[in-house]
Amino acid sequence: MSTRTRLRHTIIDEGRDLERFHAAEDRQVDRDRVFEILRGLRARDCRIDSVIVEKRKANPVIRVPERLYCDQVALVLKYQLNQWGLDVRRFDKVLVFLDRPSQRGKAFQAMLQALRTNLPRYLQGVPYELLFHSSASHHGLQMVDYMSWAISIRYERNEQRPYQQIKHLVRSELDVFRVGDGTVYY
Repeated sequence: MSTRTRLRHTIIDEGRDLERFHAAEDRQVDRDRVFEILRGLRARDCRIDSVIVEKRKANPVIRVPERLYCDQVALVLKYQLNQWGLDVRRFDKVLVFLDRPSQRGKAFQAMLQALRTNLPRYLQGVPYELLFHSSASHHGLQMVDYMSWAISIRYERNEQRPYQQIKHLVRSELDVFRVGDGTVYY
């Protein structure tokens, strides 16, 4: 049984019916326990490459979903697949897991198009499949949720404690609008 599953079962045994881990919704005591597990991960087995985008600082010309998502997805893939020398050609196929969307509006369609446009370029001919799973069914999506939340609150609220638990896994962290004139458009 995985550490994550043992923790979930322990929490259930303590009297709380916990279907999945979700950083923004979990109680602090449970969140601390999840971060303890993440802190124990080794950098050679797990890595975080993040792109931080404060949309209100994006010029309206590039803030349209089709442009914004395409540019940011390209950055994420560049850092994960090219900059660090990961040779994706050694794989027969790449599976890309995404959380099942709560809505399928314009932003979702733009993100899908950005993935379909950029993945072939960075995967160098390796076939891929986009899979939409409920985060409740996939421990990797729950880990990404926690890691993303830690980075997000570091930037939004200057809350450092969760970030310190995963900092050893952070390979790259690009704050897209950190440099510039500081204009806030909305």
